[in-house]
Amino acid sequence: MTLAAIPGVLLALVVVLLPGAALLLALGVRKPLWFIAIGPAASIGVAALTAIACALIGVRFGPLSLGVVVVLLLGLGVFWWLRDRPARPFWRVPRSQAVGIAVGGLLAVAAVGLVLHTWLLGLGALTTLPQEHDTIQHSELIAYIQRSGRGAPWELLPVDVLTGEPTSYYPSGLHLLGAVVGSIAGNPIVGLNAVSVAVLGVGLVMSLGALAHVAARQVGLGRGAAVAAGGVAAVVAAGVNPLVIPLMEQGGILANAAAIALTPGVVAALLTLRGRDWKAAAAAGVASGGLVAAHPTGAIGVAVILVSWWIGTAFTRGGLRALGRRVPALLATGVVAAVVAVWYLLAAASGGELTGTVTGWPPDFPKLAWSEAFGRTFGLPYLTFRVEYEGLAQFAALFLAMAGVLAVFWARRGFGPVAAYAVWSLIVLGAWTSPATGFESTITGFFYNAMLRLRANQSLMVPVLAALGVVLLARGVAAWLARRRPLRDKPRAQRPLLLNAVTAGVVALIMLGYLVGPAQGYGRANADSLTIRYAQPNLFRITEEDQAAFEFLDGKVGPGERVMNSANDGSSFMYVEKGIPVVNMSTVGVSGAPWTYGLLARFNTYPTDPQVRKWIMDLNITWVYVDHSAPRIGSVVTPESWADKGGLTVPPGLKDLDGLPGLTEEFRRGPVYLYRVNQELIRGM
Repeated sequence: MTLAAIPGVLLALVVVLLPGAALLLALGVRKPLWFIAIGPAASIGVAALTAIACALIGVRFGPLSLGVVVVLLLGLGVFWWLRDRPARPFWRVPRSQAVGIAVGGLLAVAAVGLVLHTWLLGLGALTTLPQEHDTIQHSELIAYIQRSGRGAPWELLPVDVLTGEPTSYYPSGLHLLGAVVGSIAGNPIVGLNAVSVAVLGVGLVMSLGALAHVAARQVGLGRGAAVAAGGVAAVVAAGVNPLVIPLMEQGGILANAAAIALTPGVVAALLTLRGRDWKAAAAAGVASGGLVAAHPTGAIGVAVILVSWWIGTAFTRGGLRALGRRVPALLATGVVAAVVAVWYLLAAASGGELTGTVTGWPPDFPKLAWSEAFGRTFGLPYLTFRVEYEGLAQFAALFLAMAGVLAVFWARRGFGPVAAYAVWSLIVLGAWTSPATGFESTITGFFYNAMLRLRANQSLMVPVLAALGVVLLARGVAAWLARRRPLRDKPRAQRPLLLNAVTAGVVALIMLGYLVGPAQGYGRANADSLTIRYAQPNLFRITEEDQAAFEFLDGKVGPGERVMNSANDGSSFMYVEKGIPVVNMSTVGVSGAPWTYGLLARFNTYPTDPQVRKWIMDLNITWVYVDHSAPRIGSVVTPESWADKGGLTVPPGLKDLDGLPGLTEEFRRGPVYLYRVNQELIRGM
């Protein structure tokens, strides 16, 4: 399976990395770190700006339009490169740093291989169908962008795919790239899965590797050791469970997971901005805007880490002065980010009741006593439905991270990541002890008061701190050996080379042990967690019976006609696979679009309810789709509280349809039923 997935993954990596790289080249940015740090986020920013421009001038968004933009950016980048060719190419490194850079590069390659292996094992295949309702909605959004060519934030996600109106704002930056991959591959599911692997897998390890590199430089390490630290962080990030795996296993929370995965890279770029480097500021601004396009909470995640990091840096000599010198570039970055993000924020705000209130969601976790809350906050447990991992924790990764905290205090500089970890830990601890009511609720509300999202943000600093722990320990060992024979007797000119080589060697030995030991178990556990949502799902919304129903309906739903359905049973996937319009793309309907949830609640009352009959006629509903095996979902928050708060399977309006006048059963396969609607009879009621 892994070999079969390689072309799709490579295609996704090109789409995820090339637009951002082209932008950086066009703006004259030559820092290799930045291509790693913000390449994916900048690609989302470029795609977002392209989609907005396409909507404004009336052109379809897709591979062609994005490809034209990328070619123009690459052309401009080549022009600047040839005109201002650097005297010393970036690939020429001092001999004393070469071993550390080589070790870091090899670790980065190992991290990419490990994370790809984990994800591809969990997926089973890039064509694996989504079964979680959020993931199904992601596929609907990608399919809609592909089919319609609409990708601007105010155009997504439509309540009605036929008219494109009204829209219920949905963070869609990542889905633009998924639609491009899906269009080229000819399958929106390949687009969804391949981009998920590229961003939540490769993008995550790139992002955290870049931030660890910055942290290592700030703690006083040289270029080679910093690259080695980046490789260490990438390997650790490939296995840390709470980062993104639970978000996809337990909720299909793709957009937020993508923003969390790319947050460290954007922070790394902002931390390395120079005072008046306007071109770099513009690139960082597009990447920051791309992060907001992926999910607006990305801005909150960046702000918490960045401000915490600055506070930690203020305790080191020259920290405040260095920050002051970056203020002009940071302001410029904010202006450019606003140009990208404002369209998404306006779309979210203008949605009004269609969008709903994020901060109003009730906490999904109980209040805990301080002792238990402390243990859960500072442990690193597996967050999974798999019972075999219940109560287990990733002690090796946590041990390395705590070693990093001690090493930073020992070095007495580079407190940024320690401060960021401390602040996020206080937020998580406060949430456990006072859910949605304490000091931390200002932050937690932006993350739906959901513990999985909070733990993911907190865990971002674990690989960074682990990298500092490993490399600073290796540096200490190398310094100790340098004071003893035979190293002590070497010529003074050779000592820097030997010190760096020994440091890199110790790092390699430590991480070799980590790769053949804990990393294997972490990767296997993460793959198992993903498996129950993808390769071997523990619930099915899209079954063989559903596929048979899709085939039956294909060609029978005429232009302008719709199928009445409940999105909880996977029936909305018929739009993804066949392009058949359905009434409901959202499981519980959409606030502000009363026909969506009104029909779910009382479709079967149409013989006596004129409002229901009017909705049937206005929407031109000619078929009704019912799946009696729909899984139970939470229904605590629904528009106008129409559903029972105890949970929802088949909605009330789609029960007891047999025998109703104007409905004729035309198809039955297992629990799936299709009814033909006699509109003439219903119109005459």
